[in-house]
Amino acid sequence: MLVKLVFNAYMLETPVYRDMIRLFELKFKVSRQNILNWLSKGSIALKKLLPVLKAQALEKDSIINCDETWCRVKMQDKYKKAYIWCLVNKSAGIVITKALHYLKNAWTPVMAYRNDGRYCIDNSIAERSIRTLTIERKNKMAFGSHKGAETSTVYHTFIGTFKMGALSFYQFLKQYLTAFMEGRTDFENLPPAILGKIN
Repeated sequence: MLVKLVFNAYMLETPVYRDMIRLFELKFKVSRQNILNWLSKGSIALKKLLPVLKAQALEKDSIINCDETWCRVKMQDKYKKAYIWCLVNKSAGIVITKALHYLKNAWTPVMAYRNDGRYCIDNSIAERSIRTLTIERKNKMAFGSHKGAETSTVYHTFIGTFKMGALSFYQFLKQYLTAFMEGRTDFENLPPAILGKIN
């Protein structure tokens, strides 16, 4: 059920209330908060795999593209503007979306295109990858909490990676969550490139 909820919310951009109605029609009464909690718990499982993706994306001599978008996040009963950065390694087929305050420490690598012909000044690949978060920002107007924004960035990290590699996010999520629930912790053996292959 979690795989279906995640797929609906983040791939199909279906509002949570529609899944509430769908479940109610199946005689399963559930609150909006319950669904959001389930989505959050699913993202916690996926976060265990993020260090593996990050290490692959940032391997020595990797060429990356970055872009950012802003969002409104509710913190301590006030909405604040936060930034979400997207890092894309096209050759590795990895997209990482991360909530950050700024990119101060990475200014030199970001400007590397001036010194190395392998780098491209065009940033359209990262802009396309972060577009789904921009659309989500417009649809939701704000994230209800920092936790909600983080949950969204985790799911969009994997969705972006799967779109780039023409892999099945749904297939991966089913296999990964099953392995996670069985207690597997060998995350380096559970990457999207293996579990997301379309049979």
